[in-house]
Amino acid sequence: MKRYRVNVNGQNYLVEVEELEETSAKAAAGATGAAAQPAAQSVASPAATTSAASPAAASPGAAPSPAPPIGGSLKAEGLEVKAPLRGQIVRVAVNVGDMVQKGQVLLSIEALKLENEIVSPTAGTVTAVFVSPGKTVENGEVLLTIKEDESS
Repeated sequence: MKRYRVNVNGQNYLVEVEELEETSAKAAAGATGAAAQPAAQSVASPAATTSAASPAAASPGAAPSPAPPIGGSLKAEGLEVKAPLRGQIVRVAVNVGDMVQKGQVLLSIEALKLENEIVSPTAGTVTAVFVSPGKTVENGEVLLTIKEDESS
């Protein structure tokens, strides 16, 4: 059992996480693996307000053109690495021409005050990078492309 102290919007929580083995994880699919409770006396937390921004209605044939890649061309070939969520690019750890290994951190996206590392799905060479730090990306947007090694 691991314990973590988490601060969310000034509210402290003590979180306990139980580690499950691969075989027992399937058996405990319906059970909760984590419990959260306030670590200190809490004052009524503000209601969470989420504003779902509705995209502007665009004509069916008009699609925004992608930004040209940094250090590459729009015709970059290879496996497309797409954003798994909407957020802001915090750090780009690779450049065009870099050799990467499967599981290597390529870049970081901040979403909901959490930094999410995007890792390489394969070994290969980066052929294009379409983002830079500070850019906001949408879910499914192409971040970079990797030409896979023939051996992978």
